[in-house]
Amino acid sequence: MSSDGSKVFISLQLPPSCQSEVAKSAQYITLNQGVNVQEPVKEKSYHITIGVMHVEEKDLALLEKHVEDMQRSIDNMTKTFLSFPECRRFGKGAVYLRLSDMENSDSLKRLREDLEEFCAARSIDLLPLETFHITLFKSNTAHEDCIHYLPPDFAVLPFGNKEGPAPATHLQRKDELDAITQVSLRHVKKYKGRDN
Repeated sequence: MSSDGSKVFISLQLPPSCQSEVAKSAQYITLNQGVNVQEPVKEKSYHITIGVMHVEEKDLALLEKHVEDMQRSIDNMTKTFLSFPECRRFGKGAVYLRLSDMENSDSLKRLREDLEEFCAARSIDLLPLETFHITLFKSNTAHEDCIHYLPPDFAVLPFGNKEGPAPATHLQRKDELDAITQVSLRHVKKYKGRDN
């Protein structure tokens, strides 16, 4: 990448009601799981990353157009529910909620696959994505790898613009949350010398 390039990311933005729902999980982890977590992410900054990439200035307008296409796809998606039942960590780095691969993740996978095809066709450097997740804390000092499972009614978030069949009984309360419907393209910030 030449010096005129930049690092950007595409993500789904959580509406305030979903931000509050995710914040409950952060509080639960802090109070109940004994994980030594640090640097909590602000509620208004919660998001679900679709992709992080190095992009040349000449390709930025094309990427912005692709994000507009992604938004139109989301506008036509029937509402479903994304479940984040596990809290994990990236080494000594971020502590995050991991999206379940078992439930309703196909819509996110399609967005990612379309982005992979777009970047490959234009030789844009798209970084690998281990899993869809929501970062809760920026660092931790846990001494061993661990997975913490949240209560089943935590961090279940509606996603998509179009109304579908009535949700299952156990999801009716979650249906009161505003759905995740907005995608954005943003520049990666530096935080204490590291990308954030």
